[in-house]
Amino acid sequence: MRLLDGSTEVARHARSYEREQRLEDAAHLAALVATKRHAHELRGRDRLRSACPQADAFLDALAVRGHPLASETTRLLRLLDHVGAAALDAALAEALARGAISAASVAHVLEQRRRARRQPPLLDLVLPADPRVRDLRVTPHALSAYDTLLTPPPATPEETPDGCTR
Repeated sequence: MRLLDGSTEVARHARSYEREQRLEDAAHLAALVATKRHAHELRGRDRLRSACPQADAFLDALAVRGHPLASETTRLLRLLDHVGAAALDAALAEALARGAISAASVAHVLEQRRRARRQPPLLDLVLPADPRVRDLRVTPHALSAYDTLLTPPPATPEETPDGCTR
């Protein structure tokens, strides 16, 4: 049995007259798996490239330096979700200009900019849906006890080496 796409042969299998039998060519399946895996890997990079014009040059520089593209892309996508496309693109451009080619460098640039603007840190805080936890309010205790630790103790009479008190 031959399977054709127009005039191009896609697959060839031995004919079977049994009902509901699945016929698979191992080489054909291996090619499909490789194609799908490659397509999955590119999906994140394509998202970065469409959101940030600097991403293409940055990813090329990562590849030239031999960095693992999958993990670096994952970290850059997380940064994209946190700070947005414009901020990430500017950070990518700065990291490229400095020659600091890694997702950690981009995160550092973003962190420096956040501190310069005196913004609070980015935190992933996910609270459970349980109302006992969600509605819980914690009242901090008074810090005056710690202030007493900072005050010097009252002066005590000094002892001389011969055991006498001054």
